[in-house]
Amino acid sequence: MTSPNTSKDKALIFLTAICCAAPFLYICYLVNKYAVNVPFWDDWAQIPMINHFLDGNLELSELWAQHNEHRPLIFRTARPCSDLGS
Repeated sequence: MTSPNTSKDKALIFLTAICCAAPFLYICYLVNKYAVNVPFWDDWAQIPMINHFLDGNLELSELWAQHNEHRPLIFRTARPCSDLGS
């Protein structure tokens, strides 16, 4: 009867782990190399509001303004505060 933890079994487990981790690590590398930190889609609409907030000219009407079929007051209130921290 052979031991279940032979060096051949350990090498096979190690090789399997490397093969499983390789695609994830490659994607992480690609994201790190090619990702661009710019606003995406609807985020561009928030830039004037953030500028008004930073200038001290932000009004309640901007926070309450309609966006599509809803009024995202809480998001628009929290967004400039979170942007200050980043």
